Amino acid sequence: MNTSLIDRYVKEVGRHLPRKTRSDVEAELHSLLSDSLRDRTAGKEPLDPAAMEAEQIAVLKAFGPPNTAADRYAPPRRYLIGPNVYDIYTIVLFSVWIAISAAVLLLAGLGALGGGGLAPQFGSYLSLYFQWLLAVFGSITLVFAIVGRLLPEDAPADEKEEVWDPRTLPAVDDKSRIDVRGILFEIFWIMVALVVFNLFPDWIGMHFAASVNDAPARWYSIPLLSDAFFSDFLALWNIYFLLSILLHLFLLRRGRWERITRIIDFLLAVLAIGILAAMLAGPALIDVRGVAAESARDLLQSILSPLLKWILAVSLIVTVADAVGKLVNIFRGATKAVPEPYLGRPVD
Repeated sequence: MNTSLIDRYVKEVGRHLPRKTRSDVEAELHSLLSDSLRDRTAGKEPLDPAAMEAEQIAVLKAFGPPNTAADRYAPPRRYLIGPNVYDIYTIVLFSVWIAISAAVLLLAGLGALGGGGLAPQFGSYLSLYFQWLLAVFGSITLVFAIVGRLLPEDAPADEKEEVWDPRTLPAVDDKSRIDVRGILFEIFWIMVALVVFNLFPDWIGMHFAASVNDAPARWYSIPLLSDAFFSDFLALWNIYFLLSILLHLFLLRRGRWERITRIIDFLLAVLAIGILAAMLAGPALIDVRGVAAESARDLLQSILSPLLKWILAVSLIVTVADAVGKLVNIFRGATKAVPEPYLGRPVD
């Protein structure tokens, strides 16, 4: 029995549900749909593919659009973080918690090695740890709460039956379907970059604890980025970051890649290539004037400037390769008919 439409329908319903209940609901729904189709076709002559597809369409229409069917299994919609992004939200929180914990432990270790000892500074490190957790967790929660509400709302019940056609269901392995988890990760890190480069540029530097002339150890911070970076390139990167966030939010609303969004994504890659090339060929971007000793300053400049050039060159090569892949996807997608997305709220 050809149940391709049923398989596609079940997959779409599952994409609206929390991961922990998704597989059970998909199995139950597939069984219900298969039983309904079997009841409809019982006693009939062997059906040709067109007739079988018509029977499947009738069964699926009776169940309603995927987002409507998912509502029957979804928890009540009273939440700050919606079930469609909750799994990704918890993954991000856990990853950031690990990163912050490791960073504070590293700082505490460096402080202890610098001669100040860990016990005298324990309260300071603990306070810093909870400050970072509250600030970052609060920011992540705000981002996910906003993104969850930017995803499209369900259409009114009297419109769903008129606009939805089971034949427009995307294939189970549809390549145009967006990776919501990846997009949310990108939005988060782009926002981190925007905040750090624009509000806390001093964080981009060397940070260490040291004791001078047997005095108690103290914390030293030496910014590394030169004035040329902020005057010549920061505005360009801000434009790139903001346009990328807008594109990602639009993709979340649409639920799939389309030709126009692929073109915009390619143009953003071209913009990034231009900025990286200009940085690679432009003025020095490392400035270690904060180092007091001239010999140490010259040594750091001789090491960090070539290192940054190498990092920029590798980033440029990777971005060019990425842009070529995006260009290929534009022309590859032009040869395929992509059905219009139904009104729904994709999860991944």
